[in-house]
Amino acid sequence: MSEKHQATENNSGADSRSKLGQETANVVTFTTGSESGRFLGLEATRAYLFPDSSGPSPRSWSDWRAKGYFSIVKIGGRVFCDPSIVRAELTERFSIPAVTTS
Repeated sequence: MSEKHQATENNSGADSRSKLGQETANVVTFTTGSESGRFLGLEATRAYLFPDSSGPSPRSWSDWRAKGYFSIVKIGGRVFCDPSIVRAELTERFSIPAVTTS
């Protein structure tokens, strides 16, 4: 297959996705409208928010998703998360306010 034909074939798939967003390796970035968020797959979101081993296990992460601890977006049968929204929701859920004594 010639290089020109490969480039045309590769670009044709990208044109159909550019209307809603572009997907690259479990990352969907919306480029139009008010959707300025960056969406990652579930495991990519977990790795992004908890880069070292201090984060939840994959099983706990899956349980949190099932219990609705953080928002998800389903696009074409795949599940994505906006890391900034997930961080805010987990912070709100798991933060323990300081107790002031008088």
